[in-house]
Amino acid sequence: MLFSHKKKLQRDRDAGLVFTWRGSLGGNRGGLLMAFLMTLGLFGMAFWVVSLDLPSARPESRQAAKILLLENVSPEMALWIDQHSPFPSRWDPQFDEGHQLRVDDALERVYQEVSVPRSPWREMPVVAGGGVTSPRLIVDGEVDLGALPMVDSVKAKPMVLELDVKLQGVGSIKERIPQELLSFDMVIPRQAYGMTRRFALSLREDGSVLTCTPVNWEVSEFDRELENWVRMQSYQAVEDGAGVELGEVSVNVEVKAHVGN
Repeated sequence: MLFSHKKKLQRDRDAGLVFTWRGSLGGNRGGLLMAFLMTLGLFGMAFWVVSLDLPSARPESRQAAKILLLENVSPEMALWIDQHSPFPSRWDPQFDEGHQLRVDDALERVYQEVSVPRSPWREMPVVAGGGVTSPRLIVDGEVDLGALPMVDSVKAKPMVLELDVKLQGVGSIKERIPQELLSFDMVIPRQAYGMTRRFALSLREDGSVLTCTPVNWEVSEFDRELENWVRMQSYQAVEDGAGVELGEVSVNVEVKAHVGN
């Protein structure tokens, strides 16, 4: 036969194979069976050693609740239902009027025992006759004290208000505030006494003002003049290369009151 076992062995031998991997000349196939059994045993041992614990999903409970509505339930039946329910009613002393009365009576007895002194009070002797009258140190009557002396009238001294406008810096611009400020010649309205205005400044290296913007916008003429006064100040210069510096200044109108001569 073309595909017989002997011809295959002869062809392997002619090819130069040093062992008969197809089996012996007698056709012994026990090695193949042994190899199959050993492979099967190794796979079985591997599956036995490596065990995977996979959680099993439990099916959802199919239990269902039943609701039964009853009318005209007797007190005994209502008590049985209340005691066998998942949340039976409990006694609450807050809603028990009799319990509250008993507690109040017990507290009243304790309060009386504590408030009563240990030694008894002595009885006052009974005074015969009419009631006791308190003696009077001053005899009843009218006394003419005369007219009161005239007091010289105090002349009201005029009050003098002194206004002082200060310019203060916040942050790094605090070091660049001018040592001498320009004169403040504008008229300060009374509603501006004691007020504080804040301005955002950007200063060049030479101390000139690049931008001056009020933090809180006002529309009065005094605030516009105050902004121009802040812008016209000569701030202190810095070294070259510092660039434009941003900061904030505040203007405060202080009021000092004193009596004029």
